[in-house]
Amino acid sequence: MIPKLKSLMSPDLDAESIPPAPDDCRVLIEAEIGPPDSEGADVFSFEVCTPKAFERNSGATWLKGTLLVGSFEWKAVEQALQQYLMQCGGESWDVVARKLCRQLNWEFEDYQESIS
Repeated sequence: MIPKLKSLMSPDLDAESIPPAPDDCRVLIEAEIGPPDSEGADVFSFEVCTPKAFERNSGATWLKGTLLVGSFEWKAVEQALQQYLMQCGGESWDVVARKLCRQLNWEFEDYQESIS
């Protein structure tokens, strides 16, 4: 199973808009991704960051959950995500989701059911 991108949005931007300085920004992205044969999806998030914004935040930075781009463009973000999805196929949604969260932040990452 290859995961399917069902929606892509940012709580930081209006639909399809770009930041005022697309070559100097950090933008939170939320992607609904799910099995191709189902309407359901889980939310995965990541930050799109440009080199200028990265340099401005001097010091150490973790990079899991970050896509580094020269300049923010929705098309480039979607293409990079689609390429990553193609690498994350698996036999079940659980296997696929665990592969996706190697780079993306999964809403259910580290979730454990409570034992009553």
